Amino acid sequence: MNSTCSCIKGNYDFYIDEITCDKILYKDLSLWMEGENYTIPKEYEIEIWDYSDNSKLIKSINVSGLEVTDISKLLPLKDGVYEIKTKSCQNTYKRWVAILPKMQCCLDKYFASENYDKEKHEEAQRLLDGTRTTALFNQPNKSVEYYKMAKKLIDKLNCDC
Repeated sequence: MNSTCSCIKGNYDFYIDEITCDKILYKDLSLWMEGENYTIPKEYEIEIWDYSDNSKLIKSINVSGLEVTDISKLLPLKDGVYEIKTKSCQNTYKRWVAILPKMQCCLDKYFASENYDKEKHEEAQRLLDGTRTTALFNQPNKSVEYYKMAKKLIDKLNCDC
């Protein structure tokens, strides 16, 4: 009997794209074992933990190893810093990501508003970028700090989101 399995080869990676205020796409970019007995999975499970809220498990969902998955259809996510975990061949992998579609949408609306202030906009965008970048570089605590500062500033802009 010939069976195949799917194993991440030491590098769990993905890309999350915030298309609109309420559409979030997940694309697997992991390095998977190759060879006669291995295959990239059509589907595998990830756990999504809200790192902004004391590392609370939001939900486990199935995502595609081959195609883009619209994760916004599978669970409602509020803006925040998230820890994404998966298990593959007795190994647990995790990465952090900032998902900020509503705050980004709000800031984009502010950019097009009559109340636009270049300095406030640039500072808010810098804080959003800091949130995303520090999460990407596995600094979740720093990412949450940036997130809180960005939220406070964007809330003051009254951009009606």
